[in-house]
Amino acid sequence: MRLLTNQLSNRQGFTLVELLVAITVLLVFVLAYIPLSTFIAQGSQANRARLTAGNLADNMIEEIRSRPYNDVGVQGGNPAGDIPPVQTVTLDGITYTIQTWINWVDDPAGTGSCTGSGLPYDYKLVRVVVTAQGFFNNGAAVRADAQTLVAREGEQVLLPGGNIRACVFRGWRTDAAAPDVPVESVTVELTAGPSAPQTLWTTRYGGAIFAGLKPGTYTVEVRPYSLGMMPRPDQAVWQAQVAEGSTAANKFEVEYPARLRLKLEDLAHKPITGLAGQMVLHLTAPYGAAVEKVVTADHLQADGRLPDDLLPPLWPVGSGYPGQYQLTVTPDEATGYLFSRVVERDDNGEKDWDGRFAGPGTVKQLVIYLAAIPSPPGDAGQAAASNFSTGE
Repeated sequence: MRLLTNQLSNRQGFTLVELLVAITVLLVFVLAYIPLSTFIAQGSQANRARLTAGNLADNMIEEIRSRPYNDVGVQGGNPAGDIPPVQTVTLDGITYTIQTWINWVDDPAGTGSCTGSGLPYDYKLVRVVVTAQGFFNNGAAVRADAQTLVAREGEQVLLPGGNIRACVFRGWRTDAAAPDVPVESVTVELTAGPSAPQTLWTTRYGGAIFAGLKPGTYTVEVRPYSLGMMPRPDQAVWQAQVAEGSTAANKFEVEYPARLRLKLEDLAHKPITGLAGQMVLHLTAPYGAAVEKVVTADHLQADGRLPDDLLPPLWPVGSGYPGQYQLTVTPDEATGYLFSRVVERDDNGEKDWDGRFAGPGTVKQLVIYLAAIPSPPGDAGQAAASNFSTGE
């Protein structure tokens, strides 16, 4: 009986071990399946939303193409029409935003150009973008894009009034013979004038055309800031003269801005962390107005650095664009320093800054060296100097 009892006890213990192993395997499977099932659900819903967004964009394009040519335009746009620029649609619990842009397009093979006088409105370019917010903890947004050209049957009709054509291109290029690079989706605004305000966005050809304007003087502003770019400072605003039956055209250059990071050091390479007075930074710019900033002790950080945003974004000049900056510093007497020089510092050491950048979107680390003004001699020093001069 004792032997049989031992055998039963061993069998019961073995069964318990099997149960624990089975539970562990099951838990591992469940824990692995939960994120997998979530990922599958995310992918499935995102695919459905992406398909729906594409269908909405295509449907909008077809609906616009079915309209008469003169009715193809957005509310408040140029060309004008009754199509809302922004619409929202909710399907299966998902809200989709439908944005519509309609622009005049000049045939690149035609007579019109940024300096030409041909009719600038050969076609209408229709672009529809449908977006929906991301799913599951603000995931990537769903986006669908569709576009088409709409042409008039027969010859183009001359519109009353005059026209403005803004052509936007990249500024930086190392090959002077290379063709201009157009920039799409740059905001161009008529902020003043008889038919203002109006807003357009450049097409893939880099153009924005305002047609059928009343004659007069217009203020045209180019705003590429939503793309992280800046206009050349002296080209940001243009005063256009529009005459009946003519086109005023202008070329604008935009680029990713360069930046300066500044640090103050003395001639012993020690950071300057305090100023008794103030000093003026003067940056002479090759395009646009010079920049002046007053620096006080409040601007200085513990390592002698100045705030990154002390100077504004700068138009990049260098091997791909002509020009040169010049930075000078004028401390007042209360600071106890005199300006020495400005150098650029990198991993290879430092050298005098030549006022240029390596390219668009680059940053230069500059060190401004200041020389301490020697303290005037005290009474003892003056007496010693007097005795030395008299030979006593």
